[in-house]
Amino acid sequence: CTIIRTIFDYADTMGILNDAIIIRRLEKYRKDMPQPVEKNHLYREMSEAEIGKLLYLIEGSKMRWTLQTSVALRLAPYVMLRPNELCGARWEEINLNAAEWLIPASRMKPGRDHLVPLPRQAVELFLEIRPFSGANEFVFPSPRKHRAPITTMSLIQSLRRIGYASTREEGDAFVTHGFRGMASTTLHQRLKFNSDVVELQLSHVDQNRVKTAYNQITTRSYLDDRREMLQKYADYLDALREKAASQE
Repeated sequence: CTIIRTIFDYADTMGILNDAIIIRRLEKYRKDMPQPVEKNHLYREMSEAEIGKLLYLIEGSKMRWTLQTSVALRLAPYVMLRPNELCGARWEEINLNAAEWLIPASRMKPGRDHLVPLPRQAVELFLEIRPFSGANEFVFPSPRKHRAPITTMSLIQSLRRIGYASTREEGDAFVTHGFRGMASTTLHQRLKFNSDVVELQLSHVDQNRVKTAYNQITTRSYLDDRREMLQKYADYLDALREKAASQE
């Protein structure tokens, strides 16, 4: 309805709309329409076999997509970022020598700087795409829009092409944000990492004001623990993918 309203607004501006009353009617129709339900992250707990299959399919299909989408989608499981934070990556944020990715507060949902210690696998993926986009502002530049990154929808569409729907009604649903749920569930329940370290790496805001007041968190808090956690998690994911590949 919004798109149609925009089209009629444009037609009216260009002087080719016979009767502008349709615009007022569309506004009324939009108010009467059902409101969208609250979004969820479409993540259900996945078995190790299901995780391995997903990662195997992503790896096996990497040549079907643009290099930007291919690298971004393979990087997503390792860095635990929100999709828009991932897609908007800028080279100025990346320090491959230190294996660190420092994202400024302006790009983070909680509004504070966030540091991602990069596991070996993530560094290799940045090195893979650097010859292609290293001279660009964005790590994953859009193939269509000048000076813009790829969109989160490009990752969702890639997942759809390998059999993962974007709504539960369509069947086997999984979207890029699901990698965060996968990481949280796995690190808490299977790999048994400290919850504070996991939540900090997920860039979740601590709601306990008293605890926060006495335990000041910076971008480098628990850095050694987070670096160890992300490397072990990346190795764990690779092992699941390799196991899935061996069973094909």
